[in-house]
Amino acid sequence: MNTIFRTYKFELQPTQEQKVLLDKHFGCIRYVYNHFLNERKEQYQENNKSDNYYKQAATLTELKKKEETVWLKEVNSQSLQFALRCLDTAYLNFFRGKAMFPRFKSKKNKNTFTVPQFVALEENKLYIPKFKEGLKIITSSGTGDNTGGDTNKTLATKHKSVKPEAQSISIAVGG
Repeated sequence: MNTIFRTYKFELQPTQEQKVLLDKHFGCIRYVYNHFLNERKEQYQENNKSDNYYKQAATLTELKKKEETVWLKEVNSQSLQFALRCLDTAYLNFFRGKAMFPRFKSKKNKNTFTVPQFVALEENKLYIPKFKEGLKIITSSGTGDNTGGDTNKTLATKHKSVKPEAQSISIAVGG
C-alpha cells in the first residue's frame, strides 16, 4: 500500500495553559537539538568522530534524569527523540555532501515540533500526548500564507491506508 502525504492548514485556539505547554514543547525541542548539535561539534573537533542517533537517544534519557534538566520530562518524549532524529539526518546529509552543516535553532525563526504517533483529530479538536483536553482547531479553507498570528499552524499527516488517519503530525509556528 502506498503512503499518502497530506498537509492541512488550521488555526489552534489553545487555552492559556495549553499555550504555555506549546511554548515548552518548542523550547525543549530547540534545547535538545542545540545541546546535541554542540555535543557533536565538540566530539568531532576532538577526535574526528561523534555519537550517532542511538547514543544520543540514550544520553537524552540520562539528561532527563538530571536535576538541572528535569523540565524536559514535561513534554512528549517522542517529540524530543524526533528532534534527535532530525539532527542525525542533517548531520549525515552534511557529510554526504547533500547539505550545509546543521545550524543551531533560534527562538526568532519558525518553531516546530513533531508528534510521531498517538495523534487523533476528533470533533474539531487535536489530541496529542500531554494535551489531554485536546487543542481546539478551526480549519481554514482559504489559500495563502497565514503567518500573522502565533496560533496559525500547519498539520502534515502521513497515511498508510485507504482511510486516512492522522498518524504523525508536525506543528509549526511563524514564518
